[in-house]
Amino acid sequence: MKTLKSSIQDLLGNCTGATAVEFAMVAPLIFAAIFGTFEAGLALYERNRLQGACSAGAREILIAGASDDNAIEAAIRAQYKNPQQQDLSVVLATKTVSGEDFKEIQISYYHELIVGFGNALDGFTFTSTCYGRGV
Repeated sequence: MKTLKSSIQDLLGNCTGATAVEFAMVAPLIFAAIFGTFEAGLALYERNRLQGACSAGAREILIAGASDDNAIEAAIRAQYKNPQQQDLSVVLATKTVSGEDFKEIQISYYHELIVGFGNALDGFTFTSTCYGRGV
């Protein structure tokens, strides 16, 4: 019959489940780093696409001489090529600076996170602003 002291010594010396416990402690950090890296890359990609679409609108004003808001917005949406086109908000306004007219293009897009954090953080809004001269 074992004494209490020998049973405690046997328990402290037993390492059979140590690897599983260590993995359970470290795995959430590893997965958070992997998903965080993937999410950050996807967010940068979306931001770059939004800036490209804004530049396409400014290019339409400068090169094609478009002053019609519908033509400018069509060029922006054609460049963005997103299945959720309804999530893309395009606001066009005319600004006058030192007697010259500029067309301000402001595009907003709500980006949902792949792995959300409940109601606190499930996505964020990207906004890009460009100006086209020659209106």
